[in-house]
Parts: sequence; structure tokens; C-alpha cells
Amino acid sequence: MGMFRAVGSVYANMFNFSGRARRAEYWWYALFIFLASLVFQGVAAYWLFMQPEFGAAMGNPAAMETLIKQYEDQVWRWSAYFFAGYLFLYMIPQLAVTVRRLHDTGRSGWWMFKPILLALVAGIGLGFLAVFAGGGAPSPAILLMVSTLPMLASIWFLIVLCLPGTYGNNRFGPDPIPNRKRPETTHPALVKEMDEELGRQVADRRKAEFQDYYRARVLPAIERNKARRV
Repeated sequence: MGMFRAVGSVYANMFNFSGRARRAEYWWYALFIFLASLVFQGVAAYWLFMQPEFGAAMGNPAAMETLIKQYEDQVWRWSAYFFAGYLFLYMIPQLAVTVRRLHDTGRSGWWMFKPILLALVAGIGLGFLAVFAGGGAPSPAILLMVSTLPMLASIWFLIVLCLPGTYGNNRFGPDPIPNRKRPETTHPALVKEMDEELGRQVADRRKAEFQDYYRARVLPAIERNKARRV
């Protein structure tokens, strides 16, 4: 899946918060948004600096305030356009594809709020610490520990978004990659549910391992015992 196909899929499913999204769809869209934001900021900055009135007001707060009041109606109108574009071209599609990316890894879309909740808990914790400290600032070690938690949660969430999707269908829908490579068989003790084919593979593997162990360890021991008796 290339960038244009991924971006088209994201916008075609911008109101779809069910199903699954593969890694290529999510990260190609993320790259597209990053490049588009750079282009938008560059064009906006170029347009502003090319306006003589804006250039003359630069560095003069009073002149800048007068200029903003002069074009107040246009500023509000363009702000509304910008908010609508941000909502429908970025925010809603980003939320939808993030939920579907989490679904692809077998996780609920509510997982995206865990870093935010942890940041809120950290902020509330700092408030309680300040109260219990008698209005003074908590120790630097506690401040560092509490402020690090949201960062670690964000790194963890980024890692989750980079994980491969589950093989085959899961509780959120069919696999978005029909020819996804089947993962290698893990140890039976770590496998929660095995389909019939995987169960046969595990049984055959156990049988082969037992036969190898019997030939390598048990038979030589039996032969040594017989030789001692003779």
C-alpha cells in the first residue's frame, strides 16, 4: 500500500470507527499530514510576509493590534475555515484511523485515551503533593518521576501503533492483509487458543521432540544398563 492509496483509504473511512487498519495505512497517512502541514505553514508564512501592512507592523505591538482590529471580521472568518478544515481533514480521520489501527493489534480504541488519562492522573498527583507539602514544591525526584510518566505512556502508545496486526480475523473484523504471513508457532504454554491445524502442528512437534529425546537419551541408557548386567 502506497501513500496515495493509504490517504485515500483514510479519508474514505474517516467516519468509520470499526474494522481494522494496517500499519502502512496509518503511517503513510501520518507522513502525508506531516508534509501537508509543512507546506501549509510555509504558504501561510509567505503570504503574510508578502503583505506590506503586516511587514510594517512587525516589531510594533501597537501597530499589530490596530491591524488585527482592522481585519477582525476576516480573521474570524478565516479562523472558522481553518477550524473546519482541521476538523474534517485531520482530527476526525486521525481519530478513526487510530482506532482502527488499535483494532488491528487486537486492542480496543479506548486505549488511545490511556496516555491522556495518565497525564491527568500525574497532574492531579502533583497537586496533591503540593498540598501535602504545605504549599511548597515537591522534591525534584518526585517531580521528575511524575512528569516522566506521561512521556513513557506516549512512547508506549507509539510502540503499540508500530506493532503488527493479529493474524487472521479478530473480534474487530477481518484481516486487512489477506496474505499476511502466519506467525511462527510459539511454545504451547504461551498459546491461549489454537485452531485445529495449529493444534496438529504442535502435537506433531511434541511427538518428534519426544522421539528425538528417546533415541538420544533413553535408548543409550537402556543399552548401558544391559551391558552392566552382562
